[in-house]
Amino acid sequence: MKNFTKEIKIALVAILSIIIIYIGITFLKGMSLFDDKKHFYVALPEVSGLAVSSEVLADGFPVGVVKDMSYDYNSTHRVVIHITVDKKMNIPTGSYAELSKEMLGATKLNLVLADTKLYLTEGDTITGGWRLGALEAAGAMMPKLESLFPKLDSILYGLSVLVNNPSLGATVDNLSALTGDLKTTTGHLNNLLGKDMPKLANNANTLMGKLGKTTEKLDEVDMKGINDNAIKTLTELQQLTGELKNLLANREGTYGKIMYDPSLYNHLDSTIQSANALMNDLREHPKRYVHFSVFGKKDKPAEQK
Repeated sequence: MKNFTKEIKIALVAILSIIIIYIGITFLKGMSLFDDKKHFYVALPEVSGLAVSSEVLADGFPVGVVKDMSYDYNSTHRVVIHITVDKKMNIPTGSYAELSKEMLGATKLNLVLADTKLYLTEGDTITGGWRLGALEAAGAMMPKLESLFPKLDSILYGLSVLVNNPSLGATVDNLSALTGDLKTTTGHLNNLLGKDMPKLANNANTLMGKLGKTTEKLDEVDMKGINDNAIKTLTELQQLTGELKNLLANREGTYGKIMYDPSLYNHLDSTIQSANALMNDLREHPKRYVHFSVFGKKDKPAEQK
């Protein structure tokens, strides 16, 4: 050391200072001085708010850090993030990365692990995107809310006109009176159901009992015997009708002569005419047939002229 010149000593001190500063910066960034991590890449459309040395989470648990970021001019997912994770960390195939903003504005990178036993090889690229938080969701809803403001204004105006309408008070009074009438009607119905319905139910039960007894008596009636008697009576009536037709059809029999012999009609007609002449003569000359005497003496009947 005695042979070192002043310039060499200054250079050594400068180099040692640079090494100490690098180690300190690496420690503050959360990076290990000795690289014992797995390296992966995440492709994202944009990474606003994400910084180098930001934590990489897996299901909310810190498993690594963002080591570097670069811009790919030939891809749709143009931002490529270089991340390092613990050596024991295995990332399943089909996993993806989510960026989300916290309430204070910090951006987190979270690995959503797939449920599979196949794992990515170190150096593979993981696709990712943004997960909308509360602030982003509220921001996405703002255009819809702004389109609703004119409709809300017209609705509020209509409500104001309706409330200030004088007929609204009368309508409310009518509704109040109607409610009172309905209450009274409901009370009457309750009284009716409480008093008269049991009587009606008892009468109905009694009537059903009588109908049941009547049905039992009807079951006891020999319907088959009644039906057989009716058939027998109809058969006898048909036989009697046939015999009557035969009697009337026989012109030589008694009934046939009565029905078809014109001499009976002629005798009856002449007899009726003689009876009519006798009645007329009796009405015109009653003394020829009836004699009266004041002293009880009978006169000789007058000679008929």
